[in-house]
Amino acid sequence: MKNREMIVKSHIRNIIFFSTMALIFSVLVGCADRNYLREADQEALSTIAERAGDERWKLENYSVAVDERSRFYDDAQGTEVERPTDDEDSNRYMHRVDGYEGWEYWDEDGVSSEYINEQWQEQLTGYVEFDADGNLMLNADTALTLAYIHSPEFQRQKETLYLAALDVTAERFRLNTQYFGGYDTNYRHRGTLNPAGLGYDPSTGNTIKYRPFLVKEQKVLMIAQDTGNQKDMIKAVSEMVKNCTYGAFDK
Repeated sequence: MKNREMIVKSHIRNIIFFSTMALIFSVLVGCADRNYLREADQEALSTIAERAGDERWKLENYSVAVDERSRFYDDAQGTEVERPTDDEDSNRYMHRVDGYEGWEYWDEDGVSSEYINEQWQEQLTGYVEFDADGNLMLNADTALTLAYIHSPEFQRQKETLYLAALDVTAERFRLNTQYFGGYDTNYRHRGTLNPAGLGYDPSTGNTIKYRPFLVKEQKVLMIAQDTGNQKDMIKAVSEMVKNCTYGAFDK
């Protein structure tokens, strides 16, 4: 009977541990770059639309995305884009800084020597006129159209407006009412020298000592999330739980 009770308690303890692991893992997996990008676009564009109706500065079909006809258009999806080529000195620091190895995934999306849309000249016939000799017929309207599509400065202004809208949404989020609810059976002790806590495990009746995760552990979690590798994320979460509970959960 005693052995059976120990087995049941051990089983309950494992359920609690793996449930916690699954919860943390689901949070990490759910925070994908593409979801962040989509949500940021929705929030920023909605904020801009609130103030873009005035006739003095009315914005029609505003988008921070680069026009597909532009010389600088890149058809890469999400945040997975090729990085630009570095100069020799900068590239050395990308791989090793002050004796520390650089991030191994810098080049996983590829490296590009230049950013240019190879079809931009072919697409000119779709929105400007040419004479019989193939020369561009330039007037005030055509010049303005070309500037809107190909001007880096105009694109920079659109991106500045987008970033300002993101700042507004961030401040609104901070000032909005945030719901945080839950319950537990923990007793936490905070001392002047030891910031750890004491937790009660109902499955075993034992008191578990734990502490908040540190910056270095947060960095490990973020690196594991960026890799997108399930094994790396599980390993990172397991190590964090083990370290924060001083080995009480060593799985």
